[in-house]
Amino acid sequence: MMTRTELYGPSNCMVLRWRSMRAFLLALTALLMGTKLIISMCQSLTHV
Repeated sequence: MMTRTELYGPSNCMVLRWRSMRAFLLALTALLMGTKLIISMCQSLTHV
């Protein structure tokens, strides 16, 4: 009866979801930082 809840507990699901979301946010921030860095480099190159 309680096998499914034991295997796929709400806490475990939340932890997995939080981990995946955190990884996604980290990748997103890294991508944003990279694009900002590239844009700033391009701007400095064009200004000089």
